[in-house]
Amino acid sequence: MVQEVKGEMALVRLGDSLACGACRRCGLAQTGSRGEVWAVNRLGAEVGSPVTLAMGGRGFLEGAFLAYILPLLGAAAGYFLGANLVDKTVGIWGGLAGFGGSLLFLRFWTIRFPGEPWKVVAAGERNGWDEGKSVNKCM
Repeated sequence: MVQEVKGEMALVRLGDSLACGACRRCGLAQTGSRGEVWAVNRLGAEVGSPVTLAMGGRGFLEGAFLAYILPLLGAAAGYFLGANLVDKTVGIWGGLAGFGGSLLFLRFWTIRFPGEPWKVVAAGERNGWDEGKSVNKCM
């Protein structure tokens, strides 16, 4: 259900439904809590309108890369730089610094570019989001 509208974006409260928790994409099903998410409002939905949320498969993969692979690459780069320039002990500290630095980078990236790469779209049942891409839906 749409809680707030600001320009092209809509704040959508995730409701209890049988579909929620089936995909386990947002992580809310594991915690048992329900939350809110900002979504692109392509429908022009107004406050109180029920909507279905959809996320393109590519955005999901980009988000997974940023959340999992980028910190591992940062850790590996920090380790190899430290180990090759000084010794293995410095390599371990460099790996920890690379891991932490990549997490800080991701934090500032999500503040600077909210909604990227997980661009969630408010899509109606009749006006579904069909751009020839795979779509992961959440209710």
